[in-house]
Amino acid sequence: ICGGPHISLAPYELEKTDFLDAICVGEGEYPLLELVDALEKGKDTTKIKNIWVKKNGVVYSNPCRPFIEDLDNLPFVDRELFDFQKIVYSDYDRAEFMASRGCPYSCTYCSNAGLRKVSEGKYVRFRSVDNVIAEIKDIVTRYKVKSIYLNDDVFTINKGFVEEFCEKYKKEINYPFEINTRVENLTPEILKLLK
Repeated sequence: ICGGPHISLAPYELEKTDFLDAICVGEGEYPLLELVDALEKGKDTTKIKNIWVKKNGVVYSNPCRPFIEDLDNLPFVDRELFDFQKIVYSDYDRAEFMASRGCPYSCTYCSNAGLRKVSEGKYVRFRSVDNVIAEIKDIVTRYKVKSIYLNDDVFTINKGFVEEFCEKYKKEINYPFEINTRVENLTPEILKLLK
């Protein structure tokens, strides 16, 4: 199975390859859970929303469910699947997180303009600050980390989130951190908060 931006925007690639049995279009947490459950119970896998399955040369394409509204309901990333400490070391002792999903901009070089059309519902969504802080605290207590990278498309798009995050982050974690943003989403006030 394959997922991610490329296959979500070009799902018909499944028909052209012998290397895949299925693809996930759009967000995969719930569809993959349903797929694993169906496989484990020997049930039909051809009708799961977001999942396209190829059986005997026939592709069963399914519509997408709406974007996940409450990102706090998702479990934290399972970093035990791989040697996460090795990954941290390979990235300058930095651990990576995401506080949000989606981007409101439509840059021609980016997949976001197309991905927002894959499902219905609000495309730009933020986790709660407390949820993000809890995940970061969990990782910095279990791994040797020197800095944090918040790899959101535009971290500063939500001023209220930035204000609350910066206040709690300084009190509870206070590691150096990096973000992605756009210049039109920065003000002297936001820069002071981030500093």
